Amino acid sequence: MSLTFGKQATARIAAFFIILWKIKAGMGNKESFIYTFIMDFREGTYTSQIYANSLSEGILKWAQGLEVSEIKHLGEKSKKEIIAIIIAADPIDKPALLEGLVNVWYFGISIPSGSLHVNIVKTHPAK
Repeated sequence: MSLTFGKQATARIAAFFIILWKIKAGMGNKESFIYTFIMDFREGTYTSQIYANSLSEGILKWAQGLEVSEIKHLGEKSKKEIIAIIIAADPIDKPALLEGLVNVWYFGISIPSGSLHVNIVKTHPAK
């Protein structure tokens, strides 16, 4: 799935979801978890960890925190495309829980510069 948005529309969508995230983060006293992301992109494997209250929050924080200087063939434009795809994702496009495993998911994203294959592991509550 590939979507194209203008700069103004992308900014509005991002602002809307940031507001929703802030509202959700302020509700209740949820426990934060550690999500480990393992991404394969154009013959490179990249790992990172995110503290988040939910899988969807973790995925958005992961995408926003991608360090393009550390990922070969990934630039700021591609990072923005990844974030826009994640924000616009239909609930049907959510990461797939891997069969027979607990707290392990997979999702893939195609952008013009290549395909990302991402595994996510939810480890434990953050301390």
